Amino acid sequence: MSISISKYKFPMIIQWPHHHLKICQQPGDGALSELKASGHLWTERIFGEASEKNLYLSQLIILDTLEKCLAGQSKDCLRLDETMLVKQLLPEICHFIYTYREGHQHAAELRASASAVLFSLSCNNFNAVFSRISTRLQELTVCSEDNVDVHDIELMQYINVDCSKLKRLLQETVLKFRALKKPAQLAVINSLEKAFWNWVENYPDEFTMLYQRPQADMA
Repeated sequence: MSISISKYKFPMIIQWPHHHLKICQQPGDGALSELKASGHLWTERIFGEASEKNLYLSQLIILDTLEKCLAGQSKDCLRLDETMLVKQLLPEICHFIYTYREGHQHAAELRASASAVLFSLSCNNFNAVFSRISTRLQELTVCSEDNVDVHDIELMQYINVDCSKLKRLLQETVLKFRALKKPAQLAVINSLEKAFWNWVENYPDEFTMLYQRPQADMA
């Protein structure tokens, strides 16, 4: 038996207490499977306006569900296994951010929704995202090609960073910046700039305190 749930009713499920909804503890189960399946369809050609719209709506519902689950996690709750996040959830979210189809009417909205999931994911699971960024930076330091994939570096601009996390990003990039090719250096600069303004917007008190009492390692 199937149950029809509209995009307006479905988010109400997320408002249930966490012990009633396992997806809030393990978002890599059903929702992730559906997201993975729909993501592969998105890279293929879908015939028919109605079919494409239905695919788009289903992807948005799944992404919004994941975002609400992750945003609803308390900081003192049992953390998700970061290995699972890196191997399962994080790559699928990145897939939606990376496969932006220029000019497609739904692509921008899907990318924004996936970015919101990544932002919420990074709140309590920053190390998983940081590890992906750091690994890619290290790979690019020994890459001799000029045309390089900088997608993982660009994740910086979508994540939640407070002062301490921003400092980690700065320290990591400073150590490896000189060894990067120019395209990668530009990606680092642009992404760090957006990460900085995200920090200012989300943690204005920290910014004010740092402005009043400058720290040498943040100069």
